[in-house]
Amino acid sequence: MRLCESHNTGMKDFSSNFFDVLSSYNWPGNVRELHSTLEWVMAQTINEPTLFQKHLPSRIRIQVARSSFGDQAQNGASPETEDN
Repeated sequence: MRLCESHNTGMKDFSSNFFDVLSSYNWPGNVRELHSTLEWVMAQTINEPTLFQKHLPSRIRIQVARSSFGDQAQNGASPETEDN
């Protein structure tokens, strides 16, 4: 990955939840916002071997969580009934 090379880090592993959040986010800024976000993540996690959703900016995690909650409400499910 070019970002790893540009930050002089070894290749990083990615958790599935990292990609789940990335793919669920709307990306209103398109590729530029994605690239900027990944640059930010790389700078913040220079010594981390694996990237998790917690490494993404909170604004992205919050929007994805809110969207997920909205999807549950539209489907008539609530967080309490979904676990049962």
